[in-house]
Amino acid sequence: MRWVKKGEMGGTHISSHDGPPGMPLSDSSTKNRTISTPETPPAKNLFDTGRLFEQAPIGIAIADSEFRFVRTNQALCDMLGYTEEELTQKTFRDLTHPDDMAQTLKVFERFQHGEKPVRYTKRLVRKDGTTLWAQITNSIATDEHGRFMYAYGMLENITEKKVAEEALERATAHLIRSNKELAQFAYAASHDLQEPIRLVSTYVKLLANRYYNQLDKEANEFIEFAVEGAKRLHALIQGLLEFCRSTDDHSSLILVDSNKTLSSALSNLKIQIEENRAEITHDELPVVCFHYIQLVQVFQNLVSNALKFRAESAPKIHITAGKKDKEWIFSIQDNGIGFDMSHAHRIFVIFQRLHVRHRYPGEGVGLAICQKIVEGHGGRIWVTSEQGKGATFYFSIPVSQGVG
Repeated sequence: MRWVKKGEMGGTHISSHDGPPGMPLSDSSTKNRTISTPETPPAKNLFDTGRLFEQAPIGIAIADSEFRFVRTNQALCDMLGYTEEELTQKTFRDLTHPDDMAQTLKVFERFQHGEKPVRYTKRLVRKDGTTLWAQITNSIATDEHGRFMYAYGMLENITEKKVAEEALERATAHLIRSNKELAQFAYAASHDLQEPIRLVSTYVKLLANRYYNQLDKEANEFIEFAVEGAKRLHALIQGLLEFCRSTDDHSSLILVDSNKTLSSALSNLKIQIEENRAEITHDELPVVCFHYIQLVQVFQNLVSNALKFRAESAPKIHITAGKKDKEWIFSIQDNGIGFDMSHAHRIFVIFQRLHVRHRYPGEGVGLAICQKIVEGHGGRIWVTSEQGKGATFYFSIPVSQGVG
C-alpha cells in the first residue's frame, strides 16, 4: 500500500505500479528518466505527462499513502514559497491551516472509504506564514487489483476570488441590514406621524366648518389649502405604510392560481370598474408559486392604474401570460392616455407622478409597491407605452417558482 519510501529511489526497481506513468521522479538517479507502462508506448504516454506536469499553470503534487509529498511541480512550489526538496519533507497536514484541519481529516477518511476524486476548498499556510485559499482536487491511483499506487492533488490559488466573495458577502449583509433598518424607520416614522396628522386634519376641518365664508375670500383660500394639504399628507403617510408592509417575506409562498388572484383584484375594484364602464378580459393564466395577497395587490394596482389613466373612450384592459425561457411573462394592456417613454424611468419610483394631481388623483405609490413585490419574488417589471395610444405593463415570475 505504498508507492516508494524516501531513500529507496536510487536502488529500487521501478515497475509500472511504483509510480504514475510517465512522471519523472525527483531522485538524482532517476531525474531524467520517464517511467512508462509496458502497455503504453512512450510516444503516447499520457500526452507526454512529464512536460505537462512541469508546465501546468496550477499546483500539482504526488503523495504516498501517508500523504507525504513525493513529487511537486514548480507552480506549487511558487504558490507555497517552498522548494521541491523542502516540500518532500512535508505532508498535506503540515501545510493545512489549523482551522481547516478537521475538514482535511474528513477528506482523508473519504479517501479511505474509496471515494475519488474529492474536491474541496481550504486554506494553506505558505512558508512565510501567510495564508492562501486553494481549490483542491484530490484522487488516488490504483493498480489493476485495486491496490493503492499513489495519491495526487491539483491545487488552484483562489485567494483573490475568495477575498472578493467575502467582501461581497459583507457588503450584501450590510446592505440587507441597512435596508431593514430603513424600512423599520420608515414604518415607525409614518406610523407615529398618523396621530399628529389626524389631529391637524381634525382641527383644520373644524376650522373650515366653523369659519368658512365667515371670513374674507383670501382667508377662505387659506382654509382650502390647509384642508387639501392635510388630506394629501394623510394619503402620503398611508401610502408609505402600505409600501413598508409589502414585505419580502416569502414564508407564505403557496401555489397560486393567477386566475383566482385576478378575480379577487377585480372584485375589489368592482365600483371603479362600473363607474368607468370598463371592459376587462383575460386569457387563461398559469398557476405560480407566490404570496397570494401580494399577487392580488399587483393585479389590483396595475388594473387600477389603467382605469385611472383612461382616455375619453371606455377603458379596455386585457390581461394575459405566456412562458418565455425560464419565466412567466404577464402583461396588462390598456387603451388609455399612455405616456412618453422618456419618462419611463420615473414611473416605478415611489411618490413620483407623471400627470397633474387635479385630473389624476393619487400619491404615486401603487406602481412602486408592484415593483417591490415582483422583484422580491425574483421577477422583473417594466412598461411600454406611446403617448395617446395606451400602455402595456409587464411583470415576470421565474418558472422555477411556478408550475408547468
